[in-house]
Parts: sequence; C-alpha cells; structure tokens
Amino acid sequence: MLPLSLAAKIEKNKIATDSCWITLLEIFIEGQDSIKICSNNVDVTWNNAVWIAFPFTVDQVTQNKTEIPTVPIKVSNITRVIEQYIEQYGGLVGTKVILRVINSNFLENAVAEVEETFTIESTTADAQWATFNLGGSLPVKMRFPFRRILKDWCPFVYKGIECAATSDLETCPHTLKGCRERNNSKRFGGEYSISTGGIYVSNK
Repeated sequence: MLPLSLAAKIEKNKIATDSCWITLLEIFIEGQDSIKICSNNVDVTWNNAVWIAFPFTVDQVTQNKTEIPTVPIKVSNITRVIEQYIEQYGGLVGTKVILRVINSNFLENAVAEVEETFTIESTTADAQWATFNLGGSLPVKMRFPFRRILKDWCPFVYKGIECAATSDLETCPHTLKGCRERNNSKRFGGEYSISTGGIYVSNK
C-alpha cells in the first residue's frame, strides 16, 4: 500500500472539509478496455480517464486459519451490465482488479493515495448485486529473489542503459562471445564463473 501524500494527510486530519475520498474500481478484461467505475454520485475524470459513477461497496475482509483472506466487492447488478461480462468471460475468475482511493480535491495527482491489486477468485450474482471475492497473489508462488544470474547469458537489453554497447551490429545473442565481438565484455551481465544452472539474486 502506498503511503498517503502530505496533502492527503492534511486533508484527512481536518475537522471539516469540502473534499471526499473516492474509491475507484478497475476491472481488466482480456481483449477489452478495462471497466472503470467509481463510488461517487457523479462521474470522475482522473488520470486522463473517465470513471463512471456506479454503485459498489467493499465489504469486510474475510479470513480464518485455514483459508487465504479474501476481499468481497459488491457491484450493482440491477441493470445486468456486469452480469453480461460475468457470463461472457467465465465469471471473470482470474481477472486482475485494482482498487484505488483518491481525494476529490487532488484529482490532478496522477498517483492514487491508496492502490491495491487483486485477482478475482470467485463470483456470484443475483438480481441486485454481483459479488467478486478478491484475493491477492500468493507469495509462495513468486520467485524470490527475482533475478536469475546465468553462466553465459546476459539479461540486459542490447544497447540499453545497463548494456550501453556502441557496436554497429543491430542484434546481440546475449552471450559472452557475442559481447566480446561487440567490444563490450566489461558490461556482460552474466557470471561466467558460476555453475551452469545459475543462481538467483535480489534486484535490490
């Protein structure tokens, strides 16, 4: 979660204010423009996009000792617009969802005050609400450390910032031999002294 900006902290701590905190919901659908809605009584323009005023609520996080915590979100289904996407795209299971919170007095800020990314784990719908149960990515499924160092493979983008090659050759095989042929072996991103399988290192 991002820390609140100084302006947002001041706004939050005021006894009285004419601003409001607006929750934005963005649902990414494969092959389609993402759905952008806001929990507000009028549409909001933020980050060069129009967020449609549409009723939705973020319920209390559910968790216990045996299950992964989930965040239920209820989106109005009275018009059946959301249900059409649910039926067409397999319940939207696996779809990425981003929740953001912005302040109405600082719509020019390109960075949301709060931003969290989730994945839709399951979906239910009735005549009033479409409920998405959101779950975060599992840390046990993530590679850590993130970067893999190989014996004879350079991960740098050819002629990029880390590579900085100045050769006239248009492409590079990303090997030490290729790096030497381009007179750039001092910037080689692999580790020729390690074993063939490679090692993992942190990006930090």
